[in-house]
Parts: sequence; structure tokens; C-alpha cells
Amino acid sequence: MHREAVSRGTHERRAEQRLFGVPVRKLVNQTFLMLLLARGLDAAILDPCDRQLMANVAAAEALLGRDEYCERYLRAFRAGRLEAPGPEGGDGRGQAAGGTGLPGRVQRSTKGSSSSTQMNA
Repeated sequence: MHREAVSRGTHERRAEQRLFGVPVRKLVNQTFLMLLLARGLDAAILDPCDRQLMANVAAAEALLGRDEYCERYLRAFRAGRLEAPGPEGGDGRGQAAGGTGLPGRVQRSTKGSSSSTQMNA
């Protein structure tokens, strides 16, 4: 029995060691937080200045039914606090730029006096 406990402890340490030095550790941490939220986590110490993290939390709470009528999510969207994920954590077409941040959506540009329509891939 003692040998089994030692073996299990060694296995757990190896799993923890594999995560040290992984590329894009921030992604692993944020994904782990989303998994914990899905399993019932209701309090966490996190960085409220991390826009992507806060957007993920708002979306997760809405999807998990913790945000009745998605009121907090919509409030964050209207305040410009939600950021669509992109290649570098944002695709450069967030609310401040006037874009939807969603690929494949038609957007209208009002540059100059004429209006044009473009398809984003």
C-alpha cells in the first residue's frame, strides 16, 4: 500500500512538472479556469485587467446559466470590455475599431462620403 501511494504521488508530480515551461502557459491557465467554472467554481483570484480572461469568464458564466438573460455579458459587450480571440489574443477588429471581431461577417465601411461593403475571411 505504501508503494502504491508513493507511485501515485510520483505520477502526480510528473504531471505537474510537464506543465512547467509549456508554450503559451497563459492559454493553459485560462482554459483550466474555464474547466473549473464548469465544475462549480464560484470564486477565484485572477487579474481583472486581463481583457481576454475577463471576456472568457463573462462568456462562460453566460453559457453555464449563471448570468440570467446574459445581462452581465451584454453589459460588458456594450461597455467594450469583450474582445474576440484572434491570432495574438485579439484580431485588431474589436469594438473600438468598429468591427464585429467575427470572421466571415459582412461589415460596412463608411470611409469618406461613400459606403462600401466587404466580406472578411
